[in-house]
Amino acid sequence: MNKNIFLLYGSEGLLIEEAVEKIKKKYLNSSSDEIDFIKFDGEENNGSDIINACLVVPFMSKKRVVLVKNASFLSDFRSNKKIEEEKLANFLEEDFPEYACLILTCEKVDKRKKLYRTIEKIGFIKEYKINNQKEKIQWIKKRAMFYNKNLDETAVAYLAYYTGDLYQTENEIKKIVFSFDENKVIKTEEIEEIISKNDETNIFELIDCIMENKKNLALSKLTELFKKGEKGILVLHMISKHLINLFCIKIAGEEGEKIGEKLGLHPFVFKKLKNQANNFSIERLKYALHLCEQLDFEIKKGKINDKMGLEILVSKL
Repeated sequence: MNKNIFLLYGSEGLLIEEAVEKIKKKYLNSSSDEIDFIKFDGEENNGSDIINACLVVPFMSKKRVVLVKNASFLSDFRSNKKIEEEKLANFLEEDFPEYACLILTCEKVDKRKKLYRTIEKIGFIKEYKINNQKEKIQWIKKRAMFYNKNLDETAVAYLAYYTGDLYQTENEIKKIVFSFDENKVIKTEEIEEIISKNDETNIFELIDCIMENKKNLALSKLTELFKKGEKGILVLHMISKHLINLFCIKIAGEEGEKIGEKLGLHPFVFKKLKNQANNFSIERLKYALHLCEQLDFEIKKGKINDKMGLEILVSKL
């Protein structure tokens, strides 16, 4: 029998928040939100706090709704966390009341943990994430329709490419909502000036400079990234991933579009990468990937400082 126990996790916090609001709307009367709803921080509260909150009978609503954000005990193996996690798992399986609704949210889970396995058996679990650019583009299209905005295909792809998680993407869509009339078809060049690019986007710009052989500009952008506190290993990972995509497109030749689809690339992004791939031979891409692999090893072994290593890499690519 499914109990009213929900585990919502994943990298897209906005989707999780929206799911939480739907559950609250289902079980709470709007006038009793403050009485029959309680929120905990999983980093600060223990299993006993959560159990006691679930045992309180609802006053004016269908259910007593208990929300635990940052439920770190679902991935944390420290002994004190494990004790609390197992205590909560036993309660949910044996004593959880029908009048309660428990919602646990977090970014990561360990599926081996007793609490996860218990909820899997008696409750509801869903992961919220965007797997690729195509999924993100579909989400942007639906969001734009919700706000009665008409973005052309390239503008949608641009927004997907140059924003980070859905929190940021939503904020940028709201800027567009307030900047343009409802009936207007909004084009890329019209949103370029109002979009705030995230740190990941700044890495994309660095990569574009590298691929277009603008070494001095690439080194300048690399310096800016380090000043902002960006981690060198992340920059290296994204350069490697970009080169792998170029390599796949290059070896596919005329079948490149099919590879683009398999990689989850929107035509806007695929066209950009295909043009860059034309600047490289297969041998040069293999060499570039070898350099990235070698630098990754040297950074992890402490043989070279990540900033210096990336500067050398940019100069060689």
